[in-house]
Formats: sequence, C-alpha cells, structure tokens
Amino acid sequence: MAVERITIDWRMDESSRETQRTAVLMKWSDESSGSANSYQRYRYNVETFSESGVIYLHRPAFKNKGCDFVVNCEPQLPRDDGKRYKNPRHRDLTQELLFISNSIPQFKGEIWGSILNVFNCENVANVSPELCNQVGDTELEWRIERALKVAKWLFIEQDITDWNTSGRQMLLDGIREKLGL
Repeated sequence: MAVERITIDWRMDESSRETQRTAVLMKWSDESSGSANSYQRYRYNVETFSESGVIYLHRPAFKNKGCDFVVNCEPQLPRDDGKRYKNPRHRDLTQELLFISNSIPQFKGEIWGSILNVFNCENVANVSPELCNQVGDTELEWRIERALKVAKWLFIEQDITDWNTSGRQMLLDGIREKLGL
C-alpha cells in the first residue's frame, strides 16, 4: 500500500479549550480520505522557536483511533529513560520544567505563572517572551520557550483525548507536584 506523506504549516491561536479543540478537529476534517491502495500520513508544523526548533503533530498516531495525534519536537526534550524519540511524554515535560526551575530557582514562580497562562489558553508567543527576557541565559530561554509550546500541545492533546474529563488538569497537577508547588 502506498503512503503519501503530507506536511502542512499551521498556526492556531484560539483562546479557549473549546475553540482550540474545535479548530484542531476541523483541521483534521480537511484531511483526504484514504483508499484501498493508498493512505496519508500528516505532519502539521504547529510551532517554531529559537534555535531552529519546531513542534509538529503527526497524524494518525500508531493506535489509529481516529482523532489521535502525537506531539513531537525538534530538538528533542531529554527523556528520562535515555531513548531518543521525538515525542515528549508528560513526564519528559515535567522533568524539563524541573530542570529549568532548578537552574534558575529565583524564577520558579514566573515559570509556574507561565505554565498557568498556557494552561488557560493564552498565546505562548505572548507568554514566553515575558519570562525569557528576564532570564538572561540563551540556552535556558529557548528551553523555556520549547517547554511552554510542548505544554500547550500536550494540554490540547488531553482536551481531545479526554474532553469530558480532567486530563488537562491532571497534567497541570503533575507539573505542580514535580515542581514542589
């Protein structure tokens, strides 16, 4: 069976959980239908950040449950198990945020505030510069920006996977616990 790989550059600046979920699902509805002889794999480049980084979504995910997707980032978030996969897990994100907050403990409150802003669907492009401009360390600045943009899409992933439950809140609670807040 032939595989057609399609890359789409897409930006979404919706400001609520409901409008974000709707925008993502409407975008998926634009995808071509497969056939008996071919199917499509989609890569949606959804965020860019310093150091030539990109957050992208891969669809469909390996479980093929319909509206599923995998969040990926380049350069990769470090994984705690040493594997070099592109898709960050929730615990990889929390580990990265812990590393950042331990590196600049004087900004732990600002880091948490930025995470809350992303959780509340504020545009990351507006959230990350506020924090990054205070840090003064280029590497940490882009790691903060990357982590916040990954968090945005992992929150959205939870809203689509578990929109009638509290997946988004559970991820936030996991971050809060890891940061010791």
